[in-house]
Amino acid sequence: MSDKFKQLAKESGVSVATVSRVFNKHQYVSEKARRNVIEAARKLNYSPRQNASRDTIGIVIESAKTGISPGFDGSPILNAITGSLMSRDIHFEIIPINKLEETDCFKLKGILLVATNDRSVEAVGRIKDIPVLSVPYLKLKNYIYCDNRESMRIAVEHLAGKGHNKIGFAIWDEKTCFQMRERLEGYKDALIKLDLDTNPQLIQSHKERTFIDAVAYMLKAGATAIIVPAEFYLFPYRHALYVLGKRVPEDISVVSMQMDHVSEFLTPPLDTVSFNKKETAELAVSKLLDLIDGKENNIEIAVTQKLIERESVKDISNYTKHGGEGENPEKQL
Repeated sequence: MSDKFKQLAKESGVSVATVSRVFNKHQYVSEKARRNVIEAARKLNYSPRQNASRDTIGIVIESAKTGISPGFDGSPILNAITGSLMSRDIHFEIIPINKLEETDCFKLKGILLVATNDRSVEAVGRIKDIPVLSVPYLKLKNYIYCDNRESMRIAVEHLAGKGHNKIGFAIWDEKTCFQMRERLEGYKDALIKLDLDTNPQLIQSHKERTFIDAVAYMLKAGATAIIVPAEFYLFPYRHALYVLGKRVPEDISVVSMQMDHVSEFLTPPLDTVSFNKKETAELAVSKLLDLIDGKENNIEIAVTQKLIERESVKDISNYTKHGGEGENPEKQL
């Protein structure tokens, strides 16, 4: 057994055999012992690079309570990334962010971060000597980024062009989620730039009340359209509109974000701001491999977003252009 393993055993207060079990992912190791060994390895700057299994790409995701499903934030890009890796015959491991510290990261030759919250940045930031590329939600040292402010500008301009002045915004956890903070600021900036209604009651969070109540408050504030910027809450908000007896787009217009693989098949199909997931995934995998091979060391790429116009936005510009003559869209609400 190596001297390094003996040092790790002494530092972590376990046997050399336990150290070996930890690095070989043996199932009969206590959680406390595993954490102590990993922490000791980090402290002593130990990285078993000679391990022949060091050919795995780690995909770090949010800690999804419901698993990886169509409603899971990041599932479209995650699906595209795993497809790209499999087509290249590259082994990968999907790691929830809350399990990252327990993972033997030394066997990973690179990490793709598919997450949105601040905790993810902090956790990945503690990993040393392993190339990390974030895609498409966060800006780390190396990133392929979907500009969240730009996506809100596109959505708000689309609705404003159809005559909507009171645009609701369905927010969730902006305090810990970088993506949501950026989208909220982008929404506010777009309202100001286009001289639209900035009533704070148009911004509602389901963290403070139910989905149904959040929509009801937006409608009470006169919203004629709602932007649902959190992809995985699209379904609850659509359900809330159904419960409240509001039809899309006859009574309320809706714009969704990035879930074009789902919004296309809803009734009616939703207008969506999105980007090409397959192209972005292929680019992310290629650039991570370049980082691993030392061909690049500073990757900063913004993906191109576009509006997919379908059937969920009603044009009420005739009413607003004629100073209120004709059908008042707000009275419908």
